[in-house]
Amino acid sequence: MAQRRSQRSIVLFLTLPLLVRSSGFCLNVVPQSLEGTGFAGTSSLSQVECEAGGFDWCPLDASTAVFGEGSSAVEYYVLSPCCVGLQSGTLLVDSASGYPTCKSGMPAGSCDRTRWQTKLLADLLGDDYDFRVPPSPFGKAHPNGTSFQEVTYQCSCSPSDPSCTKVSKDGTSCLVCSTDSRCGSATVSFGLNVFKLVEVDLRSSRLSLSTWIRQSWLDQRLAWNPQCYGGINSIGVQVESGSLENSLIWSPDMDLFNQESSIWAGYPARLANVYACPDSPSDSRASCGRVWLSRPGLLQALCRFEGLVLFPLDALSCKLEFGAWTLDGSLQDIVVSPSDGGITWIPDLGEGGDTFAGLTAGSQFQDYEISDITVERFVVEYACCPGTSWPELVYTFRFDRATSYYVLKLMVPTAALAIMSFLTFWMPASSGERIGYGITVILAMFANDITASQMMPVCREKTLMDYLNFTCFLLGCLSLLETAVVLGLYNQSCETWSQALMPNVVRNWLRRLTRCASTKGTVDRRSRSKLYLDFSTKDAQLRLQLYEQIFDQLDEDLKGTLTAGELKDFADYLAGDGRAKQSTAKADANFDAMLKQAGGELSFHQFCAYCEESVPHLDDIEHVKEKLSGFLDIIERRQARIANTWQARAASVDEFAQWAVPPGFIFFLAVLFTMSEREL
Repeated sequence: MAQRRSQRSIVLFLTLPLLVRSSGFCLNVVPQSLEGTGFAGTSSLSQVECEAGGFDWCPLDASTAVFGEGSSAVEYYVLSPCCVGLQSGTLLVDSASGYPTCKSGMPAGSCDRTRWQTKLLADLLGDDYDFRVPPSPFGKAHPNGTSFQEVTYQCSCSPSDPSCTKVSKDGTSCLVCSTDSRCGSATVSFGLNVFKLVEVDLRSSRLSLSTWIRQSWLDQRLAWNPQCYGGINSIGVQVESGSLENSLIWSPDMDLFNQESSIWAGYPARLANVYACPDSPSDSRASCGRVWLSRPGLLQALCRFEGLVLFPLDALSCKLEFGAWTLDGSLQDIVVSPSDGGITWIPDLGEGGDTFAGLTAGSQFQDYEISDITVERFVVEYACCPGTSWPELVYTFRFDRATSYYVLKLMVPTAALAIMSFLTFWMPASSGERIGYGITVILAMFANDITASQMMPVCREKTLMDYLNFTCFLLGCLSLLETAVVLGLYNQSCETWSQALMPNVVRNWLRRLTRCASTKGTVDRRSRSKLYLDFSTKDAQLRLQLYEQIFDQLDEDLKGTLTAGELKDFADYLAGDGRAKQSTAKADANFDAMLKQAGGELSFHQFCAYCEESVPHLDDIEHVKEKLSGFLDIIERRQARIANTWQARAASVDEFAQWAVPPGFIFFLAVLFTMSEREL
């Protein structure tokens, strides 16, 4: 393509409207409209007159063209730039045609692009060019040597300027200013073409992008006119930033401040396009030596991610800070590329886009995608260099997450496990699997939390997913605790809340405090009964069987002895028998005497002895059987009543949980998902 452009330039050069064709012309006339362009107006002086007058004579073809129209039209020599400046020192003339040639003795028509480019590079990159020295297109040294700037630029802001985003402690200077004001004459245009989003690593705060870094600047030392070099209007010159071996021309001092690896290392040597001056004076000569460098590479940055609080419904953002490391704004000003606003990326491929990011640009089936990119120019003043302006470009990348994946893999299972834990509220308390189900749900929550933690960064800040995980786990524990309370109430046998809430250890300790003396050892119930009482008869064995049933009912702690509290109901029952009023006092006396003698607790044989002395009409076995069986019926009805009471209380707890916990969880979700990042 470059060769076709050169050929086209040569054709245009040869087809210009020629007014005069002669060999050689004097460079003594430079009309005002041609000043600074390198072109000279027509002259009537001969070579002798020209040289005698102290002017330069150009030995090239004196073909002319007209610039402008009407009264402002100016006639100029087309090849006059070839005899001035850098090009004049190495000018080779084909005497036969009067045109510049690429090699001494070779006709101009025999020179191909390769020979012209070889000569052009030799002329541009000779001994006078030093790629370590930055260009200064408009710089001039004053006679007193005090300044190299023809124009004074002011790009910093005052502390009171609304564009000032950070002021010094003493309030006298603006440290950070958002402005587009120029800082110097040597301007570098900077742009990014984002080819692909490679990686967003929240754990290490890394961002990897496949990008093309594009830079453009003027270097007058690389200026030439295409008509002087066979029509060549652009060449490729090798450039590598920061390299003393692989770079042939100067390249901008530019780096990424929040980098993981320097862009100098990630973007190897490439060819920069260097463009020639116009082949007509229609444009200013200031556009000569335009260099355009585009380098593909992997941009690796260390981000301070913002927006992660709403994970996984977040929209992340990361800022990339580009600027010069050594050259301040007076030596190298940095601006966004005016052609594309400093950024091109895949959405530009859509309908209505007028820029292009690459045929294979963009990404699919990835965790993140770029939703927006903006760039803003700042001028910064650092503590190391007071009063010095450092222009910087800050790119803000915004990413959209594949939210549906995280919703299905994290949020839905977490909320579902919490809802599943509520099912225990509707399970019957008599079900033996209720508490096991609750524990299983808690274990599933732990497993889901471990999976979620692998997708989240380790940080002290709380995210939306953290609040959801914690709340769901808390509700799961609450459901398990409610199950434990319900099962405890459902299987309770105490009559009062105080007894139910009192631990068995405390209850037994209080029983021991009621003893009048130390407890005697327990003896086998049947052996002791045979030792003191005779139950050899049929009626006596029947009474013994009833005594044993009553003893087992009264022995609540299953210790084989009865305390006064455990015996009280039975003693009251015997004392309340209306048919045995005469024996009531005797029964009470026997009860007190027996307890005192037994040390506060009765063994089975002592209980049998107490019953033999306290139960009236022992000789009437039917009466004894009816009376003792009646007490057993009372105990059973009482236990059933107590059980029904506690079961009703357990059902009330379940009913309260059914109406309170699930609606409360739904309300929590509604509030959580409507909260903003700042509110979280």
